[in-house]
Amino acid sequence: AGGVVKFQGPPSTLTETAMGHVWIDSARNPTALLSWRTGEGTFRHIGDAPTGAHLTAPTLDDAYLLMVGDPHIAQVAS
Repeated sequence: AGGVVKFQGPPSTLTETAMGHVWIDSARNPTALLSWRTGEGTFRHIGDAPTGAHLTAPTLDDAYLLMVGDPHIAQVAS
């Protein structure tokens, strides 16, 4: 991201960084870092989940998008 390595480690560890930051809802959430409509017609959001959000398991793509979009989530796994 911008010529800087933001993560070193296995893909599973990167995916874990997005735990608690991915949720599904019936409407777009304006506070989400990113949102998109799924094939099922719901919205998948990444960012700081609001209280009571229906959290879902993150994917590697979710973790990548969250990390690139939020400079505070860079991490180096040991």
